[in-house]
Amino acid sequence: MKLKLDVSDVTFMVSLAPVAKEYDGKHQTDKDGSLKWTTELIALGSSEDEGASVIKVVTTGEKPNLPKGQPVSVVDLEAVPWVSKQGTLGTAYRAAAINLAKAGK
Repeated sequence: MKLKLDVSDVTFMVSLAPVAKEYDGKHQTDKDGSLKWTTELIALGSSEDEGASVIKVVTTGEKPNLPKGQPVSVVDLEAVPWVSKQGTLGTAYRAAAINLAKAGK
């Protein structure tokens, strides 16, 4: 199950530039053969009582040019809950794109 997230009140900043998403030393690809990239982001809530979270977001296609410390916008962010064979629970994050934020946004 994929859950679309409303991030209209969230500010994002790159905490680590994109890197290849690898498994067993191989760059992972999507079903259509597109390369997968993982970008670590700081997600800052808009209300005074909210802190920040660090999340890793996977995108596909060409490697995004997202330098560390840059504000970004995240397009169509989804949360994908998962369970391993050992019973470990987690959430993966995927987005259609991560773009440098426009000035004044």
